[in-house]
Amino acid sequence: MKKVYLVAAAVMAAYLGVMFGVFPPIYSNTVIGIPKPSLEVIVPQQVKLGDSFQIMISTINLGADADLQSVTVEFPQNQEKRSARTTTAIKI
Repeated sequence: MKKVYLVAAAVMAAYLGVMFGVFPPIYSNTVIGIPKPSLEVIVPQQVKLGDSFQIMISTINLGADADLQSVTVEFPQNQEKRSARTTTAIKI
């Protein structure tokens, strides 16, 4: 019966040694990287109203992992005044 206690004590000592000696340095690494997104956008210089066009966007993250990365494409308002009959809606 004394051997069982001795083995149990040795197993617990090994477990505690690993828990307090090995794992804390692994978990204490607090270096947080910074994402570095890189974008390449190709758009036409000028488009006439009603003409179709193509936007090409190539992206890559050169830094650390990021929880969320998104790309937003916006279109400026048409500066010309239009009559109520014509629409200036953008169709995708």
